[in-house]
Amino acid sequence: MVIHRCSVAWTESGSSPAFTYTCSGSTSTIIISRPGIQSALTMSGLSALTGGGTDHLRLRLTFPSTAGASFQGISSTLTYSFLGTQRSGVAH
Repeated sequence: MVIHRCSVAWTESGSSPAFTYTCSGSTSTIIISRPGIQSALTMSGLSALTGGGTDHLRLRLTFPSTAGASFQGISSTLTYSFLGTQRSGVAH
C-alpha cells in the first residue's frame, strides 16, 4: 500500500476495472510502501488536520511480485475507516 497526495483533485480516466489517476499539480508521498492491512495507522502532515484543510489522496494496493498464479481468482474485501477527533476549543 502506498498513499500519495496531489495538490489538486486527481483526474480519473480509463474504465472499470482499469481506472487510472493522474495529478496535474504536485505530488507527495504520505505513506511509503507498507502492507495493506494496518491497524491504527497515523498519517501526519495532512492539510485536513487544520481547520478548512483538504487533501486529495490516492491509495494504491499492489500484489507482491512473488505472488505467482496462486493469487488468481481470489477476492477479498478491505474496509478503510478514517477517524477524526476534534480538539478542544480555545477561548479568544
